[in-house]
Amino acid sequence: MSKENKKQESVEVATEQSATSVKTEELKTESSKKPAGNGALYFVILIIIAAIVAVSYYFFEEQKKQNYILEQQDEKLRILGNKVSSHGAENNKRDEAVAKTNQQLQIVIANTDEAIKISQQASELVNRTQRGWALAEVDYLLRMAHRRLEVAKDIAGAIAALKGADSRLEELSDLKLFKIRKQLAKDIASLSAVKQADVSGIALAIDQAMLYVGELPFKSVQSKVKAQLKSSSSTELVNTNAEIDKSFVDSVIETVKQIGDIKVHQRSLEVVSGGIQQEQIEQKLYSHLIAMKLAALNYHQNNFAYEVEQVIALLNMYYDESSDRIKQLNKNMNEYREVQLSPALPEVTKAWDMLQEEMIKPVNKFQ
Repeated sequence: MSKENKKQESVEVATEQSATSVKTEELKTESSKKPAGNGALYFVILIIIAAIVAVSYYFFEEQKKQNYILEQQDEKLRILGNKVSSHGAENNKRDEAVAKTNQQLQIVIANTDEAIKISQQASELVNRTQRGWALAEVDYLLRMAHRRLEVAKDIAGAIAALKGADSRLEELSDLKLFKIRKQLAKDIASLSAVKQADVSGIALAIDQAMLYVGELPFKSVQSKVKAQLKSSSSTELVNTNAEIDKSFVDSVIETVKQIGDIKVHQRSLEVVSGGIQQEQIEQKLYSHLIAMKLAALNYHQNNFAYEVEQVIALLNMYYDESSDRIKQLNKNMNEYREVQLSPALPEVTKAWDMLQEEMIKPVNKFQ
């Protein structure tokens, strides 16, 4: 190569070196300038971070304090709730105790009222005059008369009680009580007019009849035929006046025909054929007699009349009517047909009402 070329190359190299040196210096200057701005930025960022950390730490501590305070408040609220519940239980116990006390007070008040009432009655009994005692006795007798009629149907007992009350009023010799005595006289007369059945006597008579039920004689074929013959002869005697125009021979023939009809054509003879049937009939009669006795004791008029008719039907159907016991039993049953177990009883409470009005009236005391 030539020198010029070498010089040119050296110049180019020198220029390139100078350019690179300039670039490096610029870079150095830029690099020396750049770290100063970044440090300030980093410092500001660090300050901000520190402030954030400090603020967050402050708020964290405050939050801890608030949580602690809230926990204390929750504990206090729990304690207060327990106290309130305990107070509520105590209040319930107190309410129960108060309710029991009120009940006891009500009982005491009721007992006190009852004691006051009893003491007033005792004082009235102590301070009662002779007239008051007599009126009280009359009141008891009138009540007894009403009970005897209402419960036991005892007319005689009621009349005795009314007569006792009348005699007690007579002893007082008080003209104000004359109207009560007048009413008592009416009641005694009305009760005396009532005819009462002797229920006890009827029951005893039925007991006696039940004792010899097994000894009552039953009907036989001969007795039945005799009864039919008697009935036919009685009908003949009744019809003799209407048949006077007939001859003696005609009447004999007619009688023979009737007897033949009875013996040949009569098939409805109610005759007991065996011992088993007799026991059944006796048991049936015995049961009807027991039912009749119970109806009489309970004052059941319809049941009593029904049982009487059943007994009469059995006696007429199966038993021998010629026997004295059957005749007597039929007679008793026919008498029981007319018996009224529960007659209409008059009211005897009017005299008692008048007595109550008289007892309420004040009595004038003379000194």
